Amino acid sequence: MIISPYLEEEQKAYLVEKWQEAAGAYSIGPKQQEDIWDLLYAAYADWGRHYHNLSHLYNLLQLADQWEAQLEDKALVQMAIFFHDVEYNPKSKDNERLSAQFARQQLRKPLGAKKCKQLEQYILSTEKHAPLLDEPDCRLFLDFDLAILGQSWSIYEEYAQAVQKEYVNWYNFLFYKQGRRKAMKSFLDRPQIYYSAVFREQYEAQARENIDREISQ
Repeated sequence: MIISPYLEEEQKAYLVEKWQEAAGAYSIGPKQQEDIWDLLYAAYADWGRHYHNLSHLYNLLQLADQWEAQLEDKALVQMAIFFHDVEYNPKSKDNERLSAQFARQQLRKPLGAKKCKQLEQYILSTEKHAPLLDEPDCRLFLDFDLAILGQSWSIYEEYAQAVQKEYVNWYNFLFYKQGRRKAMKSFLDRPQIYYSAVFREQYEAQARENIDREISQ
């Protein structure tokens, strides 16, 4: 997985391709596609984003491609990926609601009220990383978002350092570490971190090992 605020041109082209794929599935016209993409790109390319950035989108979209056969509505999951962190302010506790609101503003007409509500619930599920809809796609989307936890320690450490960089400009270091430790311990306290059997089998043990190692430091 890539943990970087910068992407190669080929990787940026991949993001555009996947955006056009998802938007095309809902018959969003070229002009609207371009306008929305400009907003998404500006948000995720913001200088303060060290983890929740374009690379994060790239990683999740790669997972959606990898697990495409398991998805019932890949385009909706792609939309959830593109919009779930569009609003991201380390000082705010309202990022998920604002991201869902932004998605509704941009997509309600092409997606329709029912599908847009479904998308909002996917995005809101990331607040506590618990599915608000009892749907396989919602569970897999959340597993994509947490797949970083189950990577090798070197990648996990790079991820943890990137998240820290997003917060240190706003919070005292010790205050951040206390909050981070509490948040990560909450994952260990769960009976399972991942909601799908395939992700539990592939990532659960490594994720718990990584989290335990981080909070023990």
